[in-house]
Amino acid sequence: MCDLDCMHMLSPILVCLAIAQPCFAQSEGRATQIVTAWSDWIDAGETENSTVVAIRAGEIVAQTSIGVSTDTPMPLASLSKSVTAACILNLSDSGLVSLEMKLDDVLGISGPVAAVTLNQLLTHTSGIWPDETQGNATLHGAQTDQTRRIAQQAMARDVQEGEVGVFAYSNENYAILGAVIEDVTGKAYAQACAEAVLEPLGIQSATIEGEWGAHGAWGGWSMSAQDYARFAWAHFGPTSQAGANPQDWPTADIGNGINFGMGVLWRKTDTSHLIWSSGMLCWDNSGDGGYFARYGEEWLVVTLYGDCLAGTDRLADLDNSLFRAATE
Repeated sequence: MCDLDCMHMLSPILVCLAIAQPCFAQSEGRATQIVTAWSDWIDAGETENSTVVAIRAGEIVAQTSIGVSTDTPMPLASLSKSVTAACILNLSDSGLVSLEMKLDDVLGISGPVAAVTLNQLLTHTSGIWPDETQGNATLHGAQTDQTRRIAQQAMARDVQEGEVGVFAYSNENYAILGAVIEDVTGKAYAQACAEAVLEPLGIQSATIEGEWGAHGAWGGWSMSAQDYARFAWAHFGPTSQAGANPQDWPTADIGNGINFGMGVLWRKTDTSHLIWSSGMLCWDNSGDGGYFARYGEEWLVVTLYGDCLAGTDRLADLDNSLFRAATE
């Protein structure tokens, strides 16, 4: 199994499934470019199930799919981390936690990770390593949320092999954040975060179940592309708390002007920010993945797909194609 940031192919006829309205809520050339870039990417590969949604200024202006409907819940993989980060930020706003709070303070633990802060977990700079979720057959077979078990396993490790303050992407960081959410709220992770950051947006398609449900707080959410796009705009859009100035929130510089913070990658542009995230879960060469990007002040695109792209250039091709379509 890898978790990446790690039938005859039918012609991808673009089908809008919204009833009594056209595929494009507005006749936007840019929206057409974005959907065409996605369609060309589908044509170039063997992905059979995928959906794409484009938002402009908070409104869905294009949505289309192949093999599934646009409102079908699909696995988010590591896009789930953005839900966990938004949930933690909600707890911070409510005064239930501080992002500088140590695990000793919030979970009452001792040992090597007692002094790790929520800030460090959010930015993968905790020093907690290795990531034992990778290639874990027991985890893959569980199919029920394993957030608590993985968190406890990670925190119980006698020696952590990472270096505090140095970026090292590990699902275990977000499993521990999930455990924090459970302890602070007294609710199961999925219930707590659904009530805090999904249901207020009217999101009803979100679940943690099925093949990847065991990945819980770091990769277990499934959601329709429509709903995830609404979530991403609300929490990472240009006027959102974390999206307006991502440099003001926990962040780690990972080089070449790219930063990781609050479950997403971001970089500063001349006039705004580019914010994006990708995720992929694979097992025996099959899998699921997702990608979203916010391009400046107006555009946000989400695509979810049923495919394992590990070891190929397909994800980079998708990233480049959507970027050009949304910005050029």
